[in-house]
Amino acid sequence: MNLYHSIGNTLRSEREERELSIAEAAHLSKIRPHLLEALEEGIITIFPSSSHYRNFAQRYADYLAVDLSKELVQIKTTFILKTDDLISRSQRKIIPHPALGIC
Repeated sequence: MNLYHSIGNTLRSEREERELSIAEAAHLSKIRPHLLEALEEGIITIFPSSSHYRNFAQRYADYLAVDLSKELVQIKTTFILKTDDLISRSQRKIIPHPALGIC
């Protein structure tokens, strides 16, 4: 079991101990249900960066009163984006987006 699955199992166990559904936890924590499910399943590819993953994991842990600080620091040093595995940063392209002033 990897670190992400371990974190997910901890979060799921705490939520289930409180007898909360994903929908209830999402409403109360103000985190979308699909993100909570991803956190609990250890699915990291849904998050665009390690910062996003750590932020949502920390918010959910805070809501559930679970201390994940040690695990999240460990993730900060080991998180690799899926896109970084596929292409290097120098090969990434900026996609034009007129609404953002990027043309």
